[in-house]
Amino acid sequence: MWRTCKFKLCRFKTCRFKWCKFKLCRFKWCKFKWCKFKRCKFKWCRFKWCRFKSCRFKWCRFKWCRFKWCRFKWCRFKMDKLARRQRLASSSCTSRYDT
Repeated sequence: MWRTCKFKLCRFKTCRFKWCKFKLCRFKWCKFKWCKFKRCKFKWCRFKWCRFKSCRFKWCRFKWCRFKWCRFKWCRFKMDKLARRQRLASSSCTSRYDT
């Protein structure tokens, strides 16, 4: 299980996804308003810096998802070079998550 993962854009320290292959995921500061899954309520994060319109998690069952700007080291998700450059070039991605 991925108990200690580091999501570079949001700093998830203890991630466990209930809606995918990862069990018992608790995001205590996040609310994904784009998420159609009623079970997933992330209370400890507000992604105002991103638009999750059509995301694709290659490690899960979400075929409508497509994270082009992030890289999960604890999964098989791969980010293309262009998206990496955009993420590194954009400082707002890492600064806006606190607001």
